[in-house]
Amino acid sequence: MKSISMLAFATAGLSALSCGPSIASKVRSDAPTMGGTSGGTCGDEPAPWVIDLPEDKANQLETEMKKGGLVLVRYDCKEFKIVRGCDVQLGGDYGYSGLSFKSKHKELEDKDSLALNLSGGPAFAAKMSAEFERGSIFRIDYASVGRLTTTTEIVSPAMLRGQKCSEATHFVAAMDLGAYILVSGAAADIAASALILGQGGKAGTTSKVKNQSMGGDAEACKKATVDDQSPPAGCRTPLLVQLFPIEKASRGGAPSPPPPSARPPGLRSIVCPPGKVPDELGSCRSKDTVASYVCAPGELAECRTQCDKGNPQSCAILGHMFEKGEGTKADMRAAEAAYKAACAKKDANGCTGLGYVYSKSDDPKLKEESTKIFTEACNEGNGRACSGLGHQALVRRDLDGALRQFDRGCRLGYTRACFYAGRSLARSGRDDTAYINFRRACSGGDNRGCLAAGSYLIGGVGPIKNPEEGAKLQERGLAALGTDCKKDVNDSCEVLGDFYAGRYGKGTPKGELAAEHYEKACGGGQGDACWDVALIYDTGLGGAKKDPAKATKYFGIACDKGNNNACAKVGKKAPSGPSAPPPPPSVRKAYCNDQGKPARPLRPGERCP
Repeated sequence: MKSISMLAFATAGLSALSCGPSIASKVRSDAPTMGGTSGGTCGDEPAPWVIDLPEDKANQLETEMKKGGLVLVRYDCKEFKIVRGCDVQLGGDYGYSGLSFKSKHKELEDKDSLALNLSGGPAFAAKMSAEFERGSIFRIDYASVGRLTTTTEIVSPAMLRGQKCSEATHFVAAMDLGAYILVSGAAADIAASALILGQGGKAGTTSKVKNQSMGGDAEACKKATVDDQSPPAGCRTPLLVQLFPIEKASRGGAPSPPPPSARPPGLRSIVCPPGKVPDELGSCRSKDTVASYVCAPGELAECRTQCDKGNPQSCAILGHMFEKGEGTKADMRAAEAAYKAACAKKDANGCTGLGYVYSKSDDPKLKEESTKIFTEACNEGNGRACSGLGHQALVRRDLDGALRQFDRGCRLGYTRACFYAGRSLARSGRDDTAYINFRRACSGGDNRGCLAAGSYLIGGVGPIKNPEEGAKLQERGLAALGTDCKKDVNDSCEVLGDFYAGRYGKGTPKGELAAEHYEKACGGGQGDACWDVALIYDTGLGGAKKDPAKATKYFGIACDKGNNNACAKVGKKAPSGPSAPPPPPSVRKAYCNDQGKPARPLRPGERCP
C-alpha cells in the first residue's frame, strides 16, 4: 500500500506530487499528509490543479466529497471527469481540516508544464498560452485555507459497486480549497507588479503581465482559522486535488490483493518528466535552470548535495533518513542538522522532524521549543505535527486534548494519528467512533489499525460484526508487523505485544506471546513495553507464568525511563522527565477506562477488573 506522508514539499497547501512510480521502502506507516504543494505532472498518482474546472463541475466535486464515501474520477491528463453511479465499499470518507492563511506561489515555465499540471490538459494549455511569449512564465499565487482528506490509499476492483465503475480510473485522496490568481508574463515583471495574493498589488498592474484567471477572495481567506469546520464564504475555490489510481485486476480476472506496501513516514519523491527536475516550489524545470532540486528519498549522496546547495525539501528528506536510519545509519545529530537547515527555510516537514528530535531531548527548553514547532506546523496542515502535539498532551494526562490533536492529524491524512485517536476513544468506551478511526488507519496501511479493526469485527465490539473480514485484517497486520519485528523494528514488536495482551477489541490475551514481544521492544528502547512486560510477569496476564524477579527487573527499567507507577512498584524515587500513562487493567475491556473503571453503564455479564 502506498504511504503518502510527504516530506518533499512543505511550501504550500497540497503535496508536490507528480508522475511516475512510487518510491517504496521497508516500513509502511502513514497516509496522505498534504503538507506543501505545487500540484504534479501526469502519471499514476497525478495531483492536478483544478482551477480550470467549470464552476458547476468544481462545485459538484466539493459536494460529492462532503456527501460521504470516496469520489471517483476519470482522468487521462486531458480530461477530468467525476464518475457517478459507482460506490466504493468500505472505502472511507473525507474529513475537513482548517489551515492557517499563508500566501504561496508556483511557477510553470512553458506550455507543456501548464498542460501537465492543470486538469484541463493540452486543450486548456493551448487556450491559455495563445498569447504566451517566449521567456515568460505562468505563475499561480494562492492561499489554501482548508483541506478535505481521506486516509484511504488502496481501492481495488473488488471494492467497486455500480454500473459506471468501468469508467473510473482514480479516486480523490485530498483537495485543497482557498483562492488563487493565475497570471503570465516575464518573471521580473510579475515580481515587480507585487502579485502576492493577500499582500497588496492587483493582477495585471503592468501591461506586461496578463491576468489569465482568478477565483476566491484573499480578504475572505484571511478570516479562516485552523478550527473552522468549513472554509469561509468567498474562499472555497477548489485549488488542486491528489488522485490515487484504482488498482488493476491481476491476470485471470481476480482482483490484486491490497497488502500494505512500505513507504516510511515523510518519504515521497516528486517525479518529473525526462530532462526535468523538481525545484523548491515543486515545479518541474530544466536541470540547467535550477540552482538546486528535490532529491529522491533513499539517495543519500544526492540528498546531501542538494541540501548543501540550499534545497529545503532535500534537507528534510535527508534529516528523515538520518532520523529513521533509512538508506544510511541512524544519526540523530546529523538528522538535527539537516532538519534545522530545512526548517530555516520554512519547510514544514523539516520543522516537524526537528520538533520530534527536540521532543526526545531531556532539555526542558528544547521540549518547549518542540511544542511551538508542532503547533505552527500543525496549523499549516502537517498531520504528523498534530500527532506530536497529541503525544505531548498524553504525557500531561490531558486525554481530551490528545484526542483533539490525534483527530486533527487524522483529518489531515496522517494515518498513525487515526490509530492513536481510535485507541483513545476505545479506552473511553466510545467503540463506534473508535472502530471508524481504526478502519481509517487500516485503510491507510497502518497495521495496528488493521489489528484493532479486525478485533472489533470479530468480537462485534463496534457497530459491525464480521468475523471473516476481521480475520483477514488481522492476518494482514500480523504478517506485516511480524516481519518488521524480526527486522528489529521495535515499535512493531510493541504493537504485537499489545495485540497478544488482548488490548484490541475482545481478543483473548496470550500472555507468553505478549511478554516475548514486549521484552524485545523494551530491549529496543520502547519504554512503555518495559512496563507492560513487567505487568505480565507480575499478574500472570493471559495465562503467563508469574515471575517476580523478571517483574522487578522490568519495573526497574520502566522506572529509569520515567514511569512513576513503575517506580512505586519497586520503591524507587521517580526520575525527572515524563512518566507513562497509568497502568492498564490486567485485562482491558473496551468499556473500561485506563483506571479499570466503567466508561459507560455496564451490561449484564460485563465487569471491569
